[in-house]
Amino acid sequence: MRNEYDFTNPRKTPYASMLNKNKKLKPIPNFKDEASEKKFWEDPKTDTTEYFDMSITTTVNFSNLKPTEKL
Repeated sequence: MRNEYDFTNPRKTPYASMLNKNKKLKPIPNFKDEASEKKFWEDPKTDTTEYFDMSITTTVNFSNLKPTEKL
């Protein structure tokens, strides 16, 4: 099956509609604790593209990350 998307050009990906540079982003709310922040971001009604410019995302590699021990 031929790949119909050119992922080297973000404007031609299935997510191109999210790449509106003129879009005004919402401010990230202040949270009283980590539980309320987690609840906000995990809510299916929260659209992260309203808070972050998805056209400038980068790939991060955590290959050297080591597990920690709780004391």
